[in-house]
Amino acid sequence: MSEHRTKPEQSSALRWARILIRSLHLVALAGLAGGVFWGAEASELAPWWTATAFSGAALAATFSTGGLGWIVELRGLSLILKLGLLALIFPFPDAAPAIFVSVILLAGITSHMPGRYRYWVPWQRP
Repeated sequence: MSEHRTKPEQSSALRWARILIRSLHLVALAGLAGGVFWGAEASELAPWWTATAFSGAALAATFSTGGLGWIVELRGLSLILKLGLLALIFPFPDAAPAIFVSVILLAGITSHMPGRYRYWVPWQRP
């Protein structure tokens, strides 16, 4: 048996809720990123920012059902890094396209990496 930490058990309903919320989050992010890439005005992006933020918060809430320990795992640290990068858009709006590409790449890599890495806590032995 592997000593690596694996994905915690979850109910079927919780799994489907996460799939639905993650899908809504992807749609919202696509609208937001598309607007940023095509130079939309801030007022046009506001609904996409809101939808992305609320769907992201809802997704994070589903991970918190078993406690907040996930935030120190690589998946949680990735979320903190993504939020930090997104915060840089406000003082550096010209960098928004590059920041969005970075955030999307980080999200894709983190979401699809093997569980032994995604659930890893960097300051603990694997």
